[in-house]
Amino acid sequence: MRDSNEPDAGTIASLTAALLSDSSTQQARNKMKRGIAEMTIADFTAEEIKFIAVYKADTKAATLQNMANALRYMDDDMRNITEGAARKLVALTGPEFSAMPFTPADGEA
Repeated sequence: MRDSNEPDAGTIASLTAALLSDSSTQQARNKMKRGIAEMTIADFTAEEIKFIAVYKADTKAATLQNMANALRYMDDDMRNITEGAARKLVALTGPEFSAMPFTPADGEA
């Protein structure tokens, strides 16, 4: 039985669609397609990197799912970090996501 507070597939699809429709995300994706810019770990804030490290799974889709599932437990500040990180993750290809070292810097937890 599914927890009633857990986002269902429709909620996740809506979140993903909203992220994909964000103009800054679309601009980043378009730049990447044209080879103008390539996302690097430097494009993520330290807070986003730490957050992604906590929810990171084997795939970008599973990571986004983990992040979406945690939204209900977050305050507004954490939701803002989550949304920023998710927008950037959506702009990555699967191989780019796999190659990113989403681990906190030494001495950070």
